[in-house]
Amino acid sequence: YPWVEKHYGPGHEAPFQAAKVCDDYGVDVTSMVLIIVWLMGCVRQGLLTEDAIGLPVSKVGSLQFLEGLVRKISLREGFGDVLAGGVERAAEQVGPQATALLMPLMSKAGWTNVVEGRLYPNTALMAALDPQAPLGHTHEVKQLVLRWLDWRRGVPGSYVSNEVFHRVARRSWGSEEVADLGNADAMARAAVRLQDRGYAHDCLIVCGFIWPVLDSQFTPDHLGDLSLENRLLSAVTGRDIDEEGLNRVGETVFNLGRAILVREGHRGVEDDRLPEAWHTLPLKMDMTNPEMVLPGEGDEVVSLKGRVVDREEFARARKAYYGMRRWNQETGRQTVARLRDLGLDDVARDLQQRGLVG
Repeated sequence: YPWVEKHYGPGHEAPFQAAKVCDDYGVDVTSMVLIIVWLMGCVRQGLLTEDAIGLPVSKVGSLQFLEGLVRKISLREGFGDVLAGGVERAAEQVGPQATALLMPLMSKAGWTNVVEGRLYPNTALMAALDPQAPLGHTHEVKQLVLRWLDWRRGVPGSYVSNEVFHRVARRSWGSEEVADLGNADAMARAAVRLQDRGYAHDCLIVCGFIWPVLDSQFTPDHLGDLSLENRLLSAVTGRDIDEEGLNRVGETVFNLGRAILVREGHRGVEDDRLPEAWHTLPLKMDMTNPEMVLPGEGDEVVSLKGRVVDREEFARARKAYYGMRRWNQETGRQTVARLRDLGLDDVARDLQQRGLVG
């Protein structure tokens, strides 16, 4: 949308049309975003030219550019044939500088880093442990931060002060620690809660921009109601399920997905990692949070500009996470006892026969 607004002005329907073009060609929209950002960087640094690409990168945001790019990739025309093999392989063909440019932009799952783990530490574990970019499961963190930024700017009607932010964080993620990966237990607890709730929301098919209702303009303490989803489910189905029960559904789904990944070759702790760039390249920019700040203790504002994820701190948080999941803390493998406790007896039996538990 920012590219479209720059090209056509505000309120244009091109973003919808762009997604429709991708749908018509069977191309993943999120992958296209990463490709476009990388191509822009390559042209800016002189690693590629518009002639080599065969498209006017200066017209990013126009339907002409997008339709041309999608067509070239789908029909393997010109440089589109290189991109059709995936942006990571394309970068390798262009050269080391192009690969270095791509790495900070790409998540472990090969998507754009929509939620930056160097800036939002309590989302970093999900980036390492989710099989895809955990976009929906991190919405609640980013949305609350954006409302806090509105309050800092003095936007009329904004109410998420430092105090409210900490209150919501304590209720929703189990801790006020949102800017410090050094608190391993706090980071692990937040990741477990965010994942379980996120997977439950996926099962309910509810929008991550709206659910859960973390905060409210109309309550005295500005806390939202995290029980709305389970109460709606109970009302519709007639099944009595509470907040904890709904989160357990999410936990079961996540564990089932994890078991499938392990069966297909996931190695546990060896593969539960972050993009290498997060450990080595200092955070330089974030489009939605340009100052790269988070609420600190009391009324403090903490800047995370220049931050990298410390490897030892991340390893401690990952180990704490395994413990809270009741998995093997050394290997990251699920345990028979926990799978059975979640009602996944057949899954536990299959993984045990394959030697893939504990």
